[in-house]
Parts: sequence; structure tokens; C-alpha cells
Amino acid sequence: MISLCTYSLAVCCLTSYTQHFPGYVESLGYSTTVGAGLLSAAMVGNVLSKLTIGAVSDKVGKVKAVLVMVAAMAAGLFLVVYGSGSILLTTGAFLFGACYSVGAVGIVLLTQHFFGLDNYNRVYPTVMMAGNLGAAGSLTVIGWIYDFAGSYMGAFWIAFALIVISASCIWICMKTSWELKMKHSPNQVLQETHS
Repeated sequence: MISLCTYSLAVCCLTSYTQHFPGYVESLGYSTTVGAGLLSAAMVGNVLSKLTIGAVSDKVGKVKAVLVMVAAMAAGLFLVVYGSGSILLTTGAFLFGACYSVGAVGIVLLTQHFFGLDNYNRVYPTVMMAGNLGAAGSLTVIGWIYDFAGSYMGAFWIAFALIVISASCIWICMKTSWELKMKHSPNQVLQETHS
């Protein structure tokens, strides 16, 4: 439960970064048009990644689908921070738009996977509350970091750390979930592993 709440907090913090893309690219010397383009690309990535995560989940499973989107988000952030030129920046913003799918759909998928449909209604509100706290606070914190440091780089390093934290939380959930299943019903787990 703690790991899933931490995951929710981390990925929902990341959704606030896209709102700072116009200011970020302007601080790099690009025009406001490029900044608006990045925000638009992130919103297109938002919509498409939410559709994609569901389809991928049906094909390879819920946890793998979320991890695919976390990887896309990480690649996108890398391009936004280290890419040069409007094409790479826009591509990165599009990929980083996957943060919305891991924050909205991913939390639902992981809660269902790790807690089952029977416990979903009891667990999901708490997990989402952690996410809402993250989203509410991070938008302001990113702005403060820029105001104090004169650069967005500190905020982007925090974003990379949040991605690592979110992936680590999924791993912890997988490990503890498997251990609990082995403790309570080892025969069922072994049958699921072999099939």
C-alpha cells in the first residue's frame, strides 16, 4: 500500500511538468511558438498514451503496460532536457505526455492488479489522494525552483528521480505481492507461473 501510494504521488507530481514546458524552452532562447508546440505535443501524447496503455495492458498485462509508459515518459524527459532543436524537443514532449497515462490509467491498473477487484474500492481512494497531493504541490514547487535557481534543471533532475522512484515502487509492489501470494496460496502461484 505504501509503495503504491508513493508511486501515485511520484507520477502525479510529473504531470505538472508539462505546464512549464513553454517557460522552459523560452529560457533556452526558443520562441513562444515552440513552447506552445511543446505543450500541444504533450497533450497529444496525453490522449494517445491513455488509449495505448489500455491496448498494451490487454496484450501484455497491466504491470508491463505501465512500465512501457514509464519508459516512454523517461525517454521523453531525456529528449526535452538534452535534445537540441525544436523537432527533438517536440518529440520529447510528446513522449513525456505518457505521464498522464501512468498517473490516471496506470494507477487504476496497478491498484486492480495488486489488490484485486474485491479490495479496489477500499484502496483506490487512498492511493489517488496521494496522487492528488503530488499534483497539487508540484506545479508550485517547479516554479519556485526556477525562481530561486534561475533554471529548470534542478526541477528536471527531480523529475528523473521521480521516474526512478515510480519504477522502483512498481518493482516493490510486484515483489511483495508475489511473496504474499506465495505465503497464502503457493500452489496457485506455481500454477500461474507455469501457465
